[in-house]
Amino acid sequence: FEDLVRPLRDGTLPMQVFETTHRRKDGSLYDVEVHLQLMRTGTASNFVAIILDVTHRHLVERRLNYFNRIFSGSLNEIYIFDPESLLFLQVNPAAQRNIGYTMDELRKMTPVDLKPQMTWDSFQNLIQPLRHGTQSQLVFETLHRRKNGTMYDSEVHLQLLKDGRDSVFLAFILDISDRKRSDRLLNYQASHDSLTGLINRREFERHAAQVLDSSRETGATRVSLRKPNC
Repeated sequence: FEDLVRPLRDGTLPMQVFETTHRRKDGSLYDVEVHLQLMRTGTASNFVAIILDVTHRHLVERRLNYFNRIFSGSLNEIYIFDPESLLFLQVNPAAQRNIGYTMDELRKMTPVDLKPQMTWDSFQNLIQPLRHGTQSQLVFETLHRRKNGTMYDSEVHLQLLKDGRDSVFLAFILDISDRKRSDRLLNYQASHDSLTGLINRREFERHAAQVLDSSRETGATRVSLRKPNC
């Protein structure tokens, strides 16, 4: 403590500002920010300390640091964008690596620029339930287009986060390309013979039933069973 007050005593500093921990009478501790001055009046001098309880501020800072570590370290893609312009505000490193755009480039883009199956109007209609508060989250599948033009299947988890007058859209994007490929392979294996590659009996009967049902609806007297596009 003497080292702290020495610059005040010799006049090299008008004020010392530092953080420390205070202990209450009951033994509990709390974080403080101390503003310490040496006030001189005539021949008398006294130290004056203004103590600010910064416990809540430190808690907020720890939470922000924790969120930043999650945001930066997540293997999933995370996008934060403006609720009005839809321009990206922040995109985490995992998303930048997968999508191929830098943060500077993404700040000039919107989610619509990454979704070839959607238009500005269709995306605006999609997010209306979040804006109106009728839904708290949207989960949907779509295609994403990388900077190099390649596409990948994605599952989007989208929320509108509000804090007083401020709000942002938060999107978690899962790359489900591997899952989609596995689903297609399983569907193919379930409907085709493993040796010949032709549709199996179950798939043939399913296809035949569809053709017969269609012929009854149209009143056709002849039907033709052709190999389905599987």
